[in-house]
Amino acid sequence: MFCPAFARIPSSLQELAPSQARFCLAVARFLTHDLNIRLHGTSLLVGFSGGADSTALLLTLHCLAPSFKLTIVAAHLDHGLRPSSAQEAEHCRAFCRAMGILCVTERHSIADQGQGDTTGFEEKGRIARYDFFARTAEHIGSEWILTGHQNNDLAEDLLMRLIRGAGWPALSGMPAVDRRRRLLRPLLLTPRLEIERFLLSLGLDWLRDESNTDLSYLRNRVRMELLPLILRENPAFLTNAAGLWRLGLIDEEYFTALLPSPEHFTYTATSSAGQDGSKIPPHISPDRPHTLIHESPATLVTRADQLTALPKALRLRLYKRLLTRLGPGQALLPSLLRLDRAWLSGKRRTTHDFPGGKSAVVDSKGILWIKRSA
Repeated sequence: MFCPAFARIPSSLQELAPSQARFCLAVARFLTHDLNIRLHGTSLLVGFSGGADSTALLLTLHCLAPSFKLTIVAAHLDHGLRPSSAQEAEHCRAFCRAMGILCVTERHSIADQGQGDTTGFEEKGRIARYDFFARTAEHIGSEWILTGHQNNDLAEDLLMRLIRGAGWPALSGMPAVDRRRRLLRPLLLTPRLEIERFLLSLGLDWLRDESNTDLSYLRNRVRMELLPLILRENPAFLTNAAGLWRLGLIDEEYFTALLPSPEHFTYTATSSAGQDGSKIPPHISPDRPHTLIHESPATLVTRADQLTALPKALRLRLYKRLLTRLGPGQALLPSLLRLDRAWLSGKRRTTHDFPGGKSAVVDSKGILWIKRSA
């Protein structure tokens, strides 16, 4: 881990060289033109690890702030996984002090979490980090949460989704905007090399996370072994990944407009119990087809007539939207296809489980979407 000293930090576009200013303005254009985000006068929370990506993002927004009247707060979560983590948190606070930006920090020891929990450190860290960002944004009134994911991360994510079996358009990679979580990724189409050049041109260095070289993690194997091999075969792969992402966005916008919102297809069920007070297994009441008898409060219903009226392409997208609405956990294409085959075959009372404790139960009256209690 390298904890750099700070050079003089610019605070506006006017203090930058032309190439540096163009870098910042390209980020602003991506947010306003590509993502259609109203940037002027907004309050932003920036996830700040001290690495190159989040450092460049925080500095870019700092330089854009006078022109766009931005309010910026940084947020750093100390996972407690490395001996140097406290020093890294202090580096982030010092860097923010040098720019006059508030830095909210919190320590969350991932290693101390439940012994029997099978969730890996990487996933635990991600969950804790986004929970911290959401709580902090709510507390200080930030309109958006920004992270430093960039073009190399997008290419890695695309390859990981391909490995895991994602379908289109999710196969094009992570979104740059998630309005439900108020999440933005302004650097998503900016290559890592450009980010590092931008910082070095300003005389700034960044923290290095030694865990990024641990090949026990899939992402690191993709980053260090698979992606370099692909770039040797095709040096334009990062550009191609960005193009595929744009195509996925276009298709997603088209299908979003074509397919009504999940609320059009679903209603939230009301719970019920047997005469002895026991929970009745989930099914749709034959006497009241719009009422679901279920054992979980987080349950939705899609009716048979609505599903039958949809072409397969839209049904698959509806399935994925409903599962996403129930909470985290990525639904992969093979599982969605199996669910659709069960629906089309007329098989009834079959249960299909998905990541995140979610299930879809095929019933004679429709499909029940259930989020199991933890």
